[in-house]
Amino acid sequence: EKYICDPTISSLFVVKEMENSVESRSAQAIHESIMDHPNIPKICAIIDNKSNTIISIIEYLENSKELHKTPVSLENINIYIKNVLSVLSYVHSRNIAHNDIKPTNIIFNETTKQLFVIDWDLAVHFNDKEEVYSTENFMPYGTKIVSSGARDIWAFGVTLYFLIQRECLDLEDLKEEYIYEYKSTPSPIDKHDEPRILQLMIGMKIEELQTTNPSLKLMLTNMLIIDQEKIPKASELLELFIR
Repeated sequence: EKYICDPTISSLFVVKEMENSVESRSAQAIHESIMDHPNIPKICAIIDNKSNTIISIIEYLENSKELHKTPVSLENINIYIKNVLSVLSYVHSRNIAHNDIKPTNIIFNETTKQLFVIDWDLAVHFNDKEEVYSTENFMPYGTKIVSSGARDIWAFGVTLYFLIQRECLDLEDLKEEYIYEYKSTPSPIDKHDEPRILQLMIGMKIEELQTTNPSLKLMLTNMLIIDQEKIPKASELLELFIR
């Protein structure tokens, strides 16, 4: 048994069992290294039961819900943006990517307005060259995707879009919509034109969002960029949001 923090810090915990693998242990070590951020839950104990699994006792946010189960309001959206960007800015400054940002991995207490970014099982360092595949609808454009801060920013942008519109921003659906709505004769999109067309379609979807807040639309425009190299850093987006 390994106790990392005071087990009395919270009245509620989650017990998580993971495969005893090199990848799981690496993700666990990463999680331990970033627990000082207030929006990242603390691991209070690790139990190695000498089998094929490891059990972690993790702090949980009492009376919280996953983001897609919380009331959507401008106040809440602003809290999500500020806190999640704070987490991403912090971990990215340490060359760490979460790799699985989505509504079910962010929990929120509507009463206290507290938020946790949870489930760090796929977290890796930027210099890890292995491809990491997470939830399909939250992965950026491209087939071979290595871990980076841009990947987390894209996923958070898709998360915000989903929370406002209550539908996923699916790139394959956008291609189909373009083919059948905007081409004179339905035919596949040329691969060289695909990034440009997808960016155009994303811009149109952002403009159609059911919000009158121009700042939110600007934030999504900066997050949902097809060319990952052009996606701003989390720290830059946070500064833009606070300003």
